[in-house]
Amino acid sequence: MPIGIHKPTIWEFGNLRIRDGTTIITNGYPLSIHVQGNLVVEGTATITSFEPMIKPEASHNEIGSSNISPDKPSPPRHASDCVKPSCRGINGVPGDAGESGSAGADGKDAQPVRIEVLGAASGTLRIVNRGSDGEPGGIGAPGQRGGDGGSGGPASGSFLSCVGLPGDGGAGGNGGRGGDGGRGGRAGNGGSVYIKVARSDEIKILLDTAPGKPGSGGAGGQGGAPGVPGSGGSGTTLCNGGFRGYPGNPGENGIDGVPGTLGTAGDLIATPDVNIQPLPT
Repeated sequence: MPIGIHKPTIWEFGNLRIRDGTTIITNGYPLSIHVQGNLVVEGTATITSFEPMIKPEASHNEIGSSNISPDKPSPPRHASDCVKPSCRGINGVPGDAGESGSAGADGKDAQPVRIEVLGAASGTLRIVNRGSDGEPGGIGAPGQRGGDGGSGGPASGSFLSCVGLPGDGGAGGNGGRGGDGGRGGRAGNGGSVYIKVARSDEIKILLDTAPGKPGSGGAGGQGGAPGVPGSGGSGTTLCNGGFRGYPGNPGENGIDGVPGTLGTAGDLIATPDVNIQPLPT
């Protein structure tokens, strides 16, 4: 069972014996261990800043909140049809732009780990004082679908005449621009490690003070679909019907968010003759 600490902690012991497989999780808080006598690690023990976790994905809640839900089509917004003769159909309204995705949460910094042993130390101690990873940015919301164009008005005149030409249909509205993706979270900085051991012939330290990974930028939202052009007005026997309106343009896709910034590794300050090796990857 891991031992977790949830505040800055100082432990003081006469002699300290740590069982094989023991894991101490600092949760990013400072930890100081002072041993007046000897430190014995039975096999291998671990001090780590954060629990291993799966890199989070951008959740549905991080998607930009446009006027329409991203998983539902926008309700058709059809322009009013012309009823007067020769009236040109009204153009469809442009779709609304999607909102930008939210910024990813920054990674947490690891705080210092200090170990001081006034006697002898033996065994293997893994110290993984890494920063945590930044979270990915949210996904931009899709743009809204453009409104449909209205139908043109009918031709005027009797059945066998063409006094007034029918109206053309209105153009379909342009689709809304997709929302930009959110910025990725900053990588957490690695924490420093301070080791002071009076007699270190038999202790081996496997060390990692690297920063976390920056969060990836969120994907830009997809541009909205164009609206349907309106149909031309009806004609007569001697008068052709009106032309269908022009189709709208699809919306531009949003821009992908930028990744989070890099973190820095923690420092190491140790007694010169302590056997310290990089933690194998």
